[in-house]
Amino acid sequence: MNAGFVYRLLHIPEPMVAIGIPFLQLRAVSIFFMFLFFALIGFLRGVKNTRAVMYFYVIGAVIFVFFDYVLIFGKLGFPELGFYGSAIASIIQYVIMFGAACLYIIYHAAYQQYGIAFRLPDVKIMRSIFSLSWPVMIDKAALQAERVWLTRLIAPMGSYALGSFCVIKDLELFAFSPVVAFGQIVTMLVSNDFGARNFQAIKKNTIAITIMASIMVFSILALFMFHVETLMGKTFSHQ
Repeated sequence: MNAGFVYRLLHIPEPMVAIGIPFLQLRAVSIFFMFLFFALIGFLRGVKNTRAVMYFYVIGAVIFVFFDYVLIFGKLGFPELGFYGSAIASIIQYVIMFGAACLYIIYHAAYQQYGIAFRLPDVKIMRSIFSLSWPVMIDKAALQAERVWLTRLIAPMGSYALGSFCVIKDLELFAFSPVVAFGQIVTMLVSNDFGARNFQAIKKNTIAITIMASIMVFSILALFMFHVETLMGKTFSHQ
C-alpha cells in the first residue's frame, strides 16, 4: 500500500503503478542490505583500502548481471520472473556483497587491531555520530528531493517523457561518477592532513584532485554533447 502511495504521489500512470509496486517492495529489501554494505565500505575507505572496495563492487556487478539475466529470461533452470527478476537479482547481489564485506573485515588480519564486533555502541557515541551525520543526510536528501519533484512534474506528460527522463538521469549519474569518486578521495586525504595540521598538503591535494576530476567529467560531458542521439538511441533500442 505504501509503495502505491509513493508512485501515485509522483503522478505515475496507473499501468506503471501496478507493475512498479511489487518491484519497489522487492527493491526496498535490497536497499536495506545496500545501506549495511555502504557502512562497511565506508570503514574500508577510511583505512584507505580502496582496492578491496573495488573488488567487492566488481564481484557484485558480475553477480547482478548474471542473476539479472537468468531470472528475467528464465535461463539455466531458473524461473522466468521478467521485470521482477531484476529486483530479486539486486537482493542477491547486496546480500552477498554485505556478507563478503563482513567476513573480510572481521577475519582479515590487518583489522584485528580494531576489535570490530557487530553490536550496539554506546549511546554517547551514537549521539556524536548522529550529530556529525545529520547535515550530510540533509544535503543528500535535498538533492534527491529535487529529482523526485522533477519526476512528479514530468510524469503527467506520459510514459515516453518519463522514460526519457530516467535515461537522462542515469547518464547524468554516470557523468558525475568521477566527481563522487574523487570527492571521497578528497575527504580521506584532507581529514588526515587536517589532523596533522598539514595545510600545505591539503591545498596541493585539493587542487590536483579538482583538476583531475574536471578533466574526466568534461571528457564524459563532451561525449554526451556530441553523441547524445547515439547514446539515447542505443539505450531505448534495448528496452
